[in-house]
Amino acid sequence: SLNERPALKQTIDQFYAKRGEAAPQATYGYLFDLVTNAYSTGWGSVVVMTNYNSMVKNHIVGYLVPKDANPGEEIAIDEWLNPYVVKYLDLGQAGLGDENGWLLIWSTIQDFGSGVLIYNTSGWYFAY
Repeated sequence: SLNERPALKQTIDQFYAKRGEAAPQATYGYLFDLVTNAYSTGWGSVVVMTNYNSMVKNHIVGYLVPKDANPGEEIAIDEWLNPYVVKYLDLGQAGLGDENGWLLIWSTIQDFGSGVLIYNTSGWYFAY
């Protein structure tokens, strides 16, 4: 439950607060409720982000939240996507330890495509 994950709850609450009329910084967002980075057993996750707009760079921000993180222990995500670019973000390289977590990302400019690829040493699996 969210009550057992204070960093995730705070991150989601802040996201919805930013969508209010007073501070509409968040436009389109994705919440991936379970991402894995269990390197010790051969598993990991890569986030795929795509900018569909041919004219405008897109700014993607958000947080990677390890499973047992407390508020303030989130890992910030801050990526710029050029037009028609696909970017791959390995969550291990982003700082997620040998554990599971949650990812909340959003655009400050326009819609974008996103998904998570889960892999292990024997191949790739599209998760969401």
